[in-house]
Amino acid sequence: MPKKTLLFWFCLLFFYGAAAQTAHYKLQEKGGNLLIQEVESGLYLNLFFSGDHLTLYSGTGDASQWKLLKADNLSEVKQPVPDAVYLLQTQMNSRKGQFAYLADDKVLSKAEHDKASEFVFVRTAKADVWQIRHKASGRFAQMGTLHKPILFAADGETSTTPTTPGGTLDPAKVYRIRWSQADNLFISERQGGALGVEPKSLAEKQYWKFIPVAGQTNTYTVQNTATGHYIQSCNLPPSSASKISAGETAVPYYVAQNPRAQVANGWYLSSTDCPNYADPAQSPRALNKDGASTSVITWMAGHANKGSYWWIEATTDEYEARPFLPGKQHSYLLLHHGQALESDAEGHTTWQALNELRPQTWWFDGESNAAGGYRIVSHLTGLPLNEGARYRLREENLPGGNGNFSFVDTQGKTLHLAGEHLFSFQRARTSTARQLGIYKLPCGAKNGLYLQHFSLAKKDAAPAFTYSTETKGTPGDYYVSLTGPSVPVTAQEEWQLAFSLNKQPNAETRIFLYFDWNQDGLFEQTYELAGARDITHALLIPQGHQEGFCRFRLRITDNDLTMADDDVEGEIVDGTFSYTPTPTRILPPQTSAQGQHIYDLRGIRHPEAPEGIFIVDGTLRLHLGKPSF
Repeated sequence: MPKKTLLFWFCLLFFYGAAAQTAHYKLQEKGGNLLIQEVESGLYLNLFFSGDHLTLYSGTGDASQWKLLKADNLSEVKQPVPDAVYLLQTQMNSRKGQFAYLADDKVLSKAEHDKASEFVFVRTAKADVWQIRHKASGRFAQMGTLHKPILFAADGETSTTPTTPGGTLDPAKVYRIRWSQADNLFISERQGGALGVEPKSLAEKQYWKFIPVAGQTNTYTVQNTATGHYIQSCNLPPSSASKISAGETAVPYYVAQNPRAQVANGWYLSSTDCPNYADPAQSPRALNKDGASTSVITWMAGHANKGSYWWIEATTDEYEARPFLPGKQHSYLLLHHGQALESDAEGHTTWQALNELRPQTWWFDGESNAAGGYRIVSHLTGLPLNEGARYRLREENLPGGNGNFSFVDTQGKTLHLAGEHLFSFQRARTSTARQLGIYKLPCGAKNGLYLQHFSLAKKDAAPAFTYSTETKGTPGDYYVSLTGPSVPVTAQEEWQLAFSLNKQPNAETRIFLYFDWNQDGLFEQTYELAGARDITHALLIPQGHQEGFCRFRLRITDNDLTMADDDVEGEIVDGTFSYTPTPTRILPPQTSAQGQHIYDLRGIRHPEAPEGIFIVDGTLRLHLGKPSF
């Protein structure tokens, strides 16, 4: 763990106190609005339109610029007054008259305001630093991470000391594993099995069981309750590149407290195949939160290695997969291997090519599995499937990931739709977005792997376009848009695309190339490329599309999701072609002279031509007799 990162966290904990789970904010003016910056991370509060949650973001655009409105008269202020009641509205959702409101433990937006929309700014001992409290519930905004929901909770509700007495772990209990250097970061299993730290959330796979290994003191296999996967070995070279994952193998871990650690009595977890795993004085390899990312990696667990120590907290397993938001205002697509479930006017379902039109959009009526499950309702017919039957959502955790879910009825029977029972979910675009061909920008995060060089060349020709980071440096974000003139291509031409990454991809890295030839905002053509540092791809430009600009997308990811609009752990690169259809060939008519006759300019036929001037085959000729054809 880099020393600078440890020093940063130490300073924050010293300044705000060890129990500083509640976030602290500074307000600054921008463009007539306010930026609300979290002190702990330096990121800004951000909220898009309905259905998107309050989160942290590095940008300061319209979704990060806030209006502070008095709750009693909607007048706007630039600085809050302690304990006064305010409504919060971003510049972006002010255009639709939407206000922030607390729903359960997350903040969303809606086109009305009520008691759920009222917030209070609480002054702290530090000048110009505030906490944000939801008035009705009394909950405070908690520290967040980039792109993840900001949770609201009672001030200081998370324990900062181990909750398990005596240093033993009960196999009958369920636990969260919290990083010792933050109050709201817990080890979670991500899509594809990678381990990272995430804020406390019922929708994150962050519930674990410690299963004792017979005859071995302080030794357990550590199993995720949602997936059944076990934390895999950490016997890897200590490095940010040594990422830990969860898998099928039950790996024994030595799990113990270290009273001599700088994090006094903090827990460390070292797989028993590591040298000196039971002796922290020898700095054994152990689980660590990477200082440069949110990944869980291998690092040393010596007395001074704070980032390798954790608090293990008993809890109740309340995990529930939430790949969608319930409610009629939220439209989704049900997908299976790239096809979308479509309903006709009579309610019959089939799997069709993705187009995002109304027959393919669905919404979910219900609150949760625990509250009775969900009804699956067609936006086209307005009717639920199977006469309103309710289904519990089940996560299948199949090899290869890709968000496979199924629905199970109250009798435990799996729902089949048009012959299939495995689905993934994708948010449907609005009709306006479809008409304008507006693309979705997936969420994502960098992971150190990125496109270093790219070229486009017509077959047997010099490159028509090149891109390189050698002069620009490392990309600052996970999303890169290739700027400059679009490369002109014509249908039926053969082109070669060449890619070079900055390093050899990870074992779990997958690389996809997508094309939107019909310019509707959906990538209808997909290629999965070889997982290599240098890649070439031959491309035949298809015919049958209108002239215009066609987007292509390169997606480099470690999260095992396969669709163009899925979240990414790596990089997304977008570019465009200027597409021209194959021109229509016009063949000259071929004629043969048969049965020729002579006509004058009035159209009267003559058996013989008089003497004079004739035009023959386009040539002016003077004849003193009959013309010769």
